[in-house]
Amino acid sequence: MRILYIFAFLGLTASWFFIFHIDLLSFIYSSFGLFKRKKVSLATRIKRAKKAKKQTALSQLIQEAHEVMSATGRESKVGMLVLLSLGLFILGVILSLAMDNLFMLPILSSGLALLPLVFVLLSAGRFRKRLAGELETAMSVITSSYLRNESFVQAVEENLSFLQPPVSDVFNMFVAKCRFISADISEALDELETKFSNQVFREWVSAMKGCQSDRTLKSTLMPIVRKLSDSRIVTGEFEVLIAQPMKEYATMAFLLVANIPLIYFINRSWFEILVNTLPGKACLAASALVLVISLIGAVRISRPIEFKE
Repeated sequence: MRILYIFAFLGLTASWFFIFHIDLLSFIYSSFGLFKRKKVSLATRIKRAKKAKKQTALSQLIQEAHEVMSATGRESKVGMLVLLSLGLFILGVILSLAMDNLFMLPILSSGLALLPLVFVLLSAGRFRKRLAGELETAMSVITSSYLRNESFVQAVEENLSFLQPPVSDVFNMFVAKCRFISADISEALDELETKFSNQVFREWVSAMKGCQSDRTLKSTLMPIVRKLSDSRIVTGEFEVLIAQPMKEYATMAFLLVANIPLIYFINRSWFEILVNTLPGKACLAASALVLVISLIGAVRISRPIEFKE
């Protein structure tokens, strides 16, 4: 009966949105705006920055997912991601109430709400790996041309046909800006440096800016390109090891969840104790908590290797 009440409430709420033509995404954004922090003074912000409070694993996961959406050009879909997380959160609440397990309610709802973020981070690994390969190709051929003609814009133009999206789109915009909008190459390089979050690429662009005023610095370009090549080689060698945590997590999670229906067939009284008594419900909630924490940890250590200073 409790589940029927929940579905009736959700149906009634959805009908009000439909009757008054309320956009759900706009409603969510405006609701989040109510919880914005008040403006703080500059002195307070300096004190907070000096303390350097360490982020929790959950907050880092959310921040990384948002950065990945921005880097992959899917920033406009963040609202849909939030809406999907909200829907899964409600599903977790319904399932917890259906099991009559209040211990499970915050854990299952939060765990299901994190699934879209986890999917984004796992798909980002493949995107970053492909992007690193495209950046390596672009930086290598452009650097070779620049060492020959000492003109960065011309070097980019000569190699545009060898580049693939999204790298080719960025360099096409760079050439168009230098040829038709502004002749200030340093300003265009400043904008180019922000297009990708790859640290080696930013170092390469920074070195290229230095070469505009001092041509003797061009000898530093190829060693920077080799950093990206070394990072790609290391990632390829350790690719199996990087994917191992997620495989082990999937195996252990399957065994843990599969044990619950297995107990039902082995001993019905054990199953009744597990799902109907207070200690049994607490044990199920603790198992779900371990699954959620382990998932966050497995995702964080399954990212591709990137060069960092």
